[in-house]
Amino acid sequence: MPLILKSVVLFSLAAGLIAGCAKEKDAYNIIPNNPQSATCYAMDTKTAKNCDDTDYNTILESINEWRISAYNYKHISTPLKSSEDSSYKIRFSKGAVNGSLGCNNFFGGYSIKNGILTIGNAGMTRKMCDPKTMENEAILTKHFLNAETKILMLKDNEQVGKIFLVGKDFYLVLD
Repeated sequence: MPLILKSVVLFSLAAGLIAGCAKEKDAYNIIPNNPQSATCYAMDTKTAKNCDDTDYNTILESINEWRISAYNYKHISTPLKSSEDSSYKIRFSKGAVNGSLGCNNFFGGYSIKNGILTIGNAGMTRKMCDPKTMENEAILTKHFLNAETKILMLKDNEQVGKIFLVGKDFYLVLD
């Protein structure tokens, strides 16, 4: 399937996912109004705008550590809170990515082309944690590591507020 067709399908699925989320979790929802070409969003109106000149590498690497604040999988948004036993964070630096998806640390390489983030050659430690953390980590691992996701940015006063990494039936929220 050509990449453009995949993007259209991906955004159609994401729009459906976003529409079905619970009201209390609205902070993690976006409503794209032009999903075929939009890569940036205005937070005040939650609408799409074109920003083809966005340097995603610079933006992702400009923050020492992004917090993974939520994910949405099959119409269910799940806020994530780090604790003593679980940590949800990600770092990007010079083509390398690492962090924690709850219990275990991960590492790998990444590339960005046409607004698509590809994580490859990912590895991960394997320790056990509480069942809910392990469940969250399994979903994040399956849909984020060794996968492609479309990068969407929610801007607030010209600053990046949140980054959404959108895959099939899934999106991840970084802030």
